[in-house]
Amino acid sequence: MTSSHTVAERIVTDFATMAERVITDAIGRIYQDDPECAEYTSGTEDIAISCWEQLWPDTSCGFGGTAVPVLTIAQTFVIRNHRTADFLVYHNGQYAYTVYRGGTPGFQSDAECQHLLGASDKWQECYQENVLPHRPPQMKGLALVLHKMRRDKREA
Repeated sequence: MTSSHTVAERIVTDFATMAERVITDAIGRIYQDDPECAEYTSGTEDIAISCWEQLWPDTSCGFGGTAVPVLTIAQTFVIRNHRTADFLVYHNGQYAYTVYRGGTPGFQSDAECQHLLGASDKWQECYQENVLPHRPPQMKGLALVLHKMRRDKREA
């Protein structure tokens, strides 16, 4: 095995480990208030995952505190909860914040440009004021069946 193959395997393993940790944490946060719902879903039909590299001015990756002032590239993950239109934001594999009900046009624009504010920035002012109205997602296929099962169980 060549050393470049070993490096590639390490990079893939590190990324997969971070992604698994982020997705597991996000699903736990999504279903913590609705454990019944978690029983009837795999979780994957309720979320969408976006991920990109983001450049930070220091090694804190948006979390503030003591950091080395050197340009740092880190993964940003955004997990969208289709049921609530909330977005859970993770920088460098760590939970940063939740933008509720779709957020503002500023959040949507920053996400589209793939450069979100850090947890230590004033993200609430930029991403939570004048929140856009939530439009529930259209349910189709398995999601519709699971929704009906949940509703029937609650009514029983």
